[in-house]
Amino acid sequence: MLHERLVLKQPVGRAMLAWVACAIGFFGVLPAWAQPNCPPDTPGNLTATNGTICAGVDLDWQTEAGATRYNVYRNNTNNWNSAILIGTPLNSNYRDITALPGVTYHYWVVAVNDLCLPGNRLSGHNNRTTGYRGGPPNGPSGLTASNGTTCTHVAVSWNSNPNTALFLVYRGGANSAFGAANLIGTSVNTVLNDLTALPGQTYRYWVVAQNICGSSDPSGPNSGWRGEGPATPSNVQATDGTECLGVSITWNAVSGADLYTVLRDPGGNLGSAIPIGTTPAEQWADLTALPGITYTYWVSAANICGPSGTSNPNTGRRGVYSDPPSGVVATDGEICGGITVTWNAVAGAQNYNIWRSTSDNYQGATQIAISNLSPYTDFTATPWTTYYYWVRSFSACGPSEYSGSDSGFAMTYPNAPQAVDATDGATCNSVSLSWAPVAGTDYYSVLRSQTDEIGTAIQIGTDTSPPFPDETVSPGVVYYYWVIAVNTCGEGTAGASDGGFAGTTIMFTEQPTDTSVTVGHDAEFSVTAPGATAFRWYKDEQPLEDGGNIFGADTDALTISPAMFDDAGTYYCTASGACGDASSDPATLTVDPPPCYADFNQDGGIDGADVEAFFYAWEMGDSSSDVNQDGGMDGADVETFFLAWEAGDC
Repeated sequence: MLHERLVLKQPVGRAMLAWVACAIGFFGVLPAWAQPNCPPDTPGNLTATNGTICAGVDLDWQTEAGATRYNVYRNNTNNWNSAILIGTPLNSNYRDITALPGVTYHYWVVAVNDLCLPGNRLSGHNNRTTGYRGGPPNGPSGLTASNGTTCTHVAVSWNSNPNTALFLVYRGGANSAFGAANLIGTSVNTVLNDLTALPGQTYRYWVVAQNICGSSDPSGPNSGWRGEGPATPSNVQATDGTECLGVSITWNAVSGADLYTVLRDPGGNLGSAIPIGTTPAEQWADLTALPGITYTYWVSAANICGPSGTSNPNTGRRGVYSDPPSGVVATDGEICGGITVTWNAVAGAQNYNIWRSTSDNYQGATQIAISNLSPYTDFTATPWTTYYYWVRSFSACGPSEYSGSDSGFAMTYPNAPQAVDATDGATCNSVSLSWAPVAGTDYYSVLRSQTDEIGTAIQIGTDTSPPFPDETVSPGVVYYYWVIAVNTCGEGTAGASDGGFAGTTIMFTEQPTDTSVTVGHDAEFSVTAPGATAFRWYKDEQPLEDGGNIFGADTDALTISPAMFDDAGTYYCTASGACGDASSDPATLTVDPPPCYADFNQDGGIDGADVEAFFYAWEMGDSSSDVNQDGGMDGADVETFFLAWEAGDC
């Protein structure tokens, strides 16, 4: 191609030019060596308008040498392969009048040289651009009109709107349609203040967007109104002593009021009244009011447009607390199953709160009841438990301080007496009965039987406290006793029984008998003396004490274990009781030597036990260890014993 272009640029003669002209007329195209700018260059600087033209999209591009015309292509997407040919202008500009308003299109322009061979006539298409056709703007959105938030106008605002040069604001009545609205102003911004709106009157607003292509449809309507000062509050009411912390003031709500001011004067003069508080609510608590003083109250409303007038007056006063009751008294066991609490009435008290504790400290007390008047009986008290009581009066202002305390306890059927004990011969010709005292008992009923069955018992007497002497007993008979506590609630239950018998003159029904034992064996004496409460054994007129081999010296059975030669002698026992004492017959203990010294413990065998028994007697110096019968206990006896023990012979 470059070569062909260069050839055409060389000087040619008339004959050559004539031939070329003839060739064009004959063939319709230039021969290849005579074709200039084939294919032409791709048009550069392609531009398209973006909404600035209402009749279409204007495209412009750079003129390319050799181009006899241009092909304009368009697509809704950036896809050359599916683009369509929409025009073939001869110049370097084109208006796409088929474009839809507001739709963005992709454009390409291809230069065409019709003088080139068919396959070499079109330029490239790498010059894409986008554009869209202008049109009237869309209707504005987000329209709002202020509702009394400003006092000088209604603030009308809306969202920004693309392709809009001017906004037109229309206004109608509260319920009118757009057709009845009037244009009240224009704005290049998104806000307009309606200064002609009358205070408190509701209007309806629309906005129309406008540009060079025309006007939009109207926006959706929105209502608004210009603010005005609130009305004067009415129906002001103040409490009259029903509240203790202050005075509560209420009034009717006022439309458009942002804030209320409460005024007060103790003399009922509005001119000297002072404001004591502001609130957005229709109520106020005057916590600065002094108890018992009557005040006059007024209320005024206000908003950004100013204050209202002053309301009607109303008087009120703060309540006072009542005094604590005096003269609190709780009963001490006077009521069966309960405690009655009394107190002096308090003027102005609506009711009384009764408090109780098991200690004399009201801080740990619990409220147990509310009573309209005195007295109150506490039937929840545990019998025989001491409780402390306080009373608080209650008025409209709440409870008073605590009264002084008083203690009391409830009575019930007494408990069964415990630790019943009947003497066993401790008293002469009688039985003394004792028991653990029971709280709340007026007296005790004593029952007796000769069998341990309460069903067979009969009452033999009463007493206000232990002990109880039963002097109707027969000597030698064992009786069983029960005790029942009694008070004004009635009889309690019987506790466990106990048997006892009367003391009698001491007589030995069994005497000690003479006893003979082999040395090292046990010796025993016993006696029987009904009614005896104490015993003592004697040997050869000397009292015995437990220790060593002596056991039971102060009982009715004496044991000597083991018996030694020195234990031989005369034994007797003394017995004593409530009705006197006596001595038994004497009995003789004989201690015989063992028949075989090697079997010292006389168990029939000669073993280590005999050695242990011998040495015990020898160390004690007992005559049974004088096995050689020489009258002394010494080493000769040990030698004699071991010779016999080792020989296993006597």
